[in-house]
Amino acid sequence: MIFYIFIIILSLFLIDHFYIRFASKSNENKGKKNGKIIIADDILLNSRNDIVVDDPLQYIDMGYYCEANKMNEKAIEYYEKAIKHGVKKQVVYYFLFELYEKEKKYDNLINMGNDILTTDPYDLAVNEKLAYFYQREEKQDIEKAYYYSYQAKKIKRINSMMFSASEEEKAKEINKAIRKYKEVISFDSQYSQAYKRLANLYRRNGKIKLAISNYKRAIKMDFQDVYSKLWLGIILGMRGGRRKEAQVLLNEVIATDSKSNDAQMAAYIMYYLEDDSAKRRKDDTFKLAFKRELDEVIGLFEKEIYENPSDHKVYWKLGMIYFVQEMFEEMKQKFEKVIDINPSSKEAKFAWCLLNSSFLYNC
Repeated sequence: MIFYIFIIILSLFLIDHFYIRFASKSNENKGKKNGKIIIADDILLNSRNDIVVDDPLQYIDMGYYCEANKMNEKAIEYYEKAIKHGVKKQVVYYFLFELYEKEKKYDNLINMGNDILTTDPYDLAVNEKLAYFYQREEKQDIEKAYYYSYQAKKIKRINSMMFSASEEEKAKEINKAIRKYKEVISFDSQYSQAYKRLANLYRRNGKIKLAISNYKRAIKMDFQDVYSKLWLGIILGMRGGRRKEAQVLLNEVIATDSKSNDAQMAAYIMYYLEDDSAKRRKDDTFKLAFKRELDEVIGLFEKEIYENPSDHKVYWKLGMIYFVQEMFEEMKQKFEKVIDINPSSKEAKFAWCLLNSSFLYNC
């Protein structure tokens, strides 16, 4: 009995095994084209060469798929389309580098790498790839290989120093963090990120003149630094007296990319600065947001809220102080009260815009 059961099981296994082999061979024969094995999706892909997709990242998926099937020229075409449709060169370059090398498109490889480094000379991966490329026999250039290798080593050291400073910042060792960011600047005075991080620390701790000077240095080193322009605009505008300068900076942020998070925030701040009632106000509420004695300032407003719990403007003022200090959870609580108490007020409209801005979730 056991013998017969064994024979039945073995027969079923052999039938299943031969069926799979037959089906696999059949699909392989159907997919053969010009000596290459192409699966069903390739047929669809080749029939839609002129496809236009809504999401540019889909071009990367198509490029990756073509590369996996050894369709290098087609892969290059899709990766380059991704760039034309808005994907950053840095993202696609890592895919294109090997393809350009395999297809001996050395000029494309070099030109794209240099384009990226013109925008961001501290891109470690691109410097490493170009150093590697110039060491190869096909396009050997010892001088350039040394240059890019040196740049890569320098960037690694900067990254290590910045990490150490950011760890001190997380631990709220502010003076140690400031000292370490200054060490980065001493090592490389052109590194804009160190100026920006210094400016943030100074701003949050009430040292506004130092914050302003470091934001300006960051922008000088990197004119495309919209974050520094945004916060410099906020400081100059909300402290009063330099509104026109603030508006120029905020308009530059908006002009860079009107749909970006930073541009959204710049537009909301512009709305506040251009409000007639804001121009006529006599109090120094927003100057207080940049004072060192922040706990004392917050305490005064909390006392005012206790005495006037239905005054939406008090919640609004305290919410703006929390915003400037990047204390977003506290800001959210106060702004929600503004909307709850007087939803038709200008303060409520501004509060709603800030609460629904994706900027707050990317800080």
